[in-house]
Amino acid sequence: MMTASRAQRGKQLGDAPPATSIAAPRATTPALSPPQLRAVLHRGSDLQLIACAGSGKTETVAQRVAALIDEDVSPDAIVA
Repeated sequence: MMTASRAQRGKQLGDAPPATSIAAPRATTPALSPPQLRAVLHRGSDLQLIACAGSGKTETVAQRVAALIDEDVSPDAIVA
């Protein structure tokens, strides 16, 4: 996946710079909430999802992996 310094690993999702020129989630999937969409589009450092049961973590991770593959990231470089 992406490598990041220790300082970057501690960043909160909201601290990430706005996403630019990143593929949007696929249109055939359920709508994502704004926090889920931010997680899918997050780039530049590692990302850890922490949420309660039934909040959509699996769908968010699946969408993120699909978006990374759409951006030509090698599947061997993705850890989920």
